[in-house]
Amino acid sequence: MALHSYTLLMLVTLAALATAGTRADEVLADSELVLTVLVHRHGDRTPVQGSLELSNDVDALREASEPYGYGQLTNVGKQNAYRLGQSIRKRYGGLISAHYNSSEIYIRSTDSTRTKMTVLTAMAAVYPAGNDNWSDSLPWQPTPYTTVPVRYDPNLAMLNCPTFKNAYYSKIFSSSPAMERYSDVMNQWSELIGFNITGIPVLAYSLYDIYKSQISLGVPLTEELQALLPEIKDVAGAAMDILFGDDDYVALEAGES
Repeated sequence: MALHSYTLLMLVTLAALATAGTRADEVLADSELVLTVLVHRHGDRTPVQGSLELSNDVDALREASEPYGYGQLTNVGKQNAYRLGQSIRKRYGGLISAHYNSSEIYIRSTDSTRTKMTVLTAMAAVYPAGNDNWSDSLPWQPTPYTTVPVRYDPNLAMLNCPTFKNAYYSKIFSSSPAMERYSDVMNQWSELIGFNITGIPVLAYSLYDIYKSQISLGVPLTEELQALLPEIKDVAGAAMDILFGDDDYVALEAGES
């Protein structure tokens, strides 16, 4: 199972908020934007080594992953991260400076290479080099970020919260009415992969994860799996709800003890 590593980007600024609609004017009149918080995952990555065997073409996926290493950001992931940074610059460009200013922005990443690489790539688009760049030959502005060692990171409940871990693992063999709704899809899927996943329905999440990784790396699914992929995505979403959608421990996932 892939670690749930997150990157937290916080844009902190004091600025007037320009509004467009009449209703927005009424609600936000005489107000100012004080804090914007953006939370996002890392970009597309190679599979983690433990899930490699779930692929329909293990050898091809292993070969495609070798240039990066397992669980690392791919070129597609870097491209998506850069587009994320462009979107941030476009949306908040009037609120943050052209160059990094520590009084305006705080960037927090988990201590994972793929999340830190996502930050670096996204920030290259948030702070593109201008005419007054510090280097004449290097079109890049360095942007610092903060990490916390994995064992102390409250954002990694999967690793550091015994209460959450116990609740999580108790759900490995669980199902739900939403999951049971996809019994036909799961049966068809099981026939295609030669493994009955109905006994471990949350495995749908891991399987979909590996499929997305290999598609990103240019390793195709079989025609039958590709045709079923939209339904597989729905099943994986239901599996995610089982694993992480429990209202009783959502606060634990957010780092509250």
